[in-house]
Amino acid sequence: YLGFLVSGLALSNLFYGYQNWVVTYATPDQRPIYAGLFNTVAAVISMIAPLIAGTIVQNIGYGTLFGTAVVMVLGALFVTLRYVRNPQIERVAEPA
Repeated sequence: YLGFLVSGLALSNLFYGYQNWVVTYATPDQRPIYAGLFNTVAAVISMIAPLIAGTIVQNIGYGTLFGTAVVMVLGALFVTLRYVRNPQIERVAEPA
């Protein structure tokens, strides 16, 4: 039960961080759209991910599952570092 507790605490804290991140990147006009899209995508992924992971484990094994996870995390890190801008730095750089 301790693992479920720690997992729940970690995911709930990550959710707040992600919501704040979405709000930071969106303009005031776009915030409702971004927040709604974020929640919709998060719900769909939360429903589908366990099914995909279970299928991979059942048919191929845990090694493939964790290997796939590492590749996806590295891909996400690359996209974040390469394409995501920091709006706070851009606001400071703009003349008033």
